[in-house]
Amino acid sequence: MYQNKNRGIVATIIWCVVSGMCVMPAVVLWGISFDTKTYQKLDDPVLFRVMYLVFAIAFTMPIVVFFYKAFQAGYVRHISDLFTADADGFVPVSELARALGKTEEYTINKINGLIRKGYLINCNYSAHQRAFLLSDKIGSPTTMYQGAPPNQPFVGVHCPGCGASLKIRENTIGTCPYCGNNLVVSKELYGDLKPNCIIPFKKDKEFTINELSRFIRKRPLLPQSFSKTNTIQEVKSLYVPFWIFDADVSGKVRYEGIKVRRYTDGDYDVREEKHYSVVREGAIGFEHVPVDGSKKMQDELMESIEPFNYSEAVDFNVAYLAGYAADRYDVSKDETFGRATTRFKQGTEAAFRRDISGYDSIEVKESILQFSNTEAKYALYPVWL
Repeated sequence: MYQNKNRGIVATIIWCVVSGMCVMPAVVLWGISFDTKTYQKLDDPVLFRVMYLVFAIAFTMPIVVFFYKAFQAGYVRHISDLFTADADGFVPVSELARALGKTEEYTINKINGLIRKGYLINCNYSAHQRAFLLSDKIGSPTTMYQGAPPNQPFVGVHCPGCGASLKIRENTIGTCPYCGNNLVVSKELYGDLKPNCIIPFKKDKEFTINELSRFIRKRPLLPQSFSKTNTIQEVKSLYVPFWIFDADVSGKVRYEGIKVRRYTDGDYDVREEKHYSVVREGAIGFEHVPVDGSKKMQDELMESIEPFNYSEAVDFNVAYLAGYAADRYDVSKDETFGRATTRFKQGTEAAFRRDISGYDSIEVKESILQFSNTEAKYALYPVWL
């Protein structure tokens, strides 16, 4: 059951008390208004009319509140029934919005509001997964790690520290919410699935929230949905999987260089362009080029937060995962190699371009590159979401 009936009882008692306080004076004043003799004896009829108007409004407010509370109770009961019907404790926002006939943003804000006010219990919202997690079906909400894709089945694990029986989704790594011990599905950390290195988290959540708040304060035109306090408080830490590539690149790049000259000839303004073929040839080495290894993360988003400081990377040890969520790769090294070569190509063209000067504009026309000595490592990098 996800509807907090005790919260409803308290609200009803408060409503009854407020109603009694408002209704009785309103009835008395209403009676006086129909008693002509009493009304004529009043020293200040205008004040009486003001008081009557105030209490008349107060008289109608409990009725309005009653219908609002009745509607809200039905709404909460409907959401509770939707949660109860869920089988695995993972309720995507998209499904709830469809069932309620509302937009996803409205659904998130409305249900989060009911949770904060105590009308809904045993549920928690995960911003990263855009889903509501039902703690009585999956254990503590903190065992539902951010890196878990919604279609992954649950795996039962026993905490080696306190013996707690917990459920987490496959392909995730986390910690016990009760004692802080590492929870690891052993097959996830052996063979090809074991990371070669990891950059440990250096900053805590409080520091991250303060920095994000400061960033938002400097940008007053940001959307309200981004700058709301409850949104800021939902930032989560996650170790994101990356493939780290090294490679040597050799070859040549042909550019088109354009020189522009402007002058006046009689009544005419003349623009003269001269086009040149510019070729640069050489070799360049790349180290520690990261490529996102998770389908759940957008490549452009992960590249936008670079560079990562690879000098802080250490050999992987499960102890670094304590207190943090971690995802595992679901995009193989071979699948990410295409993205890596694109980044090598762009880096080579930019490096050769820096050796060219004297032109008003430069454009790449052809690249003939060879890649050699390519190596890849599997790493976990720290990201706040």
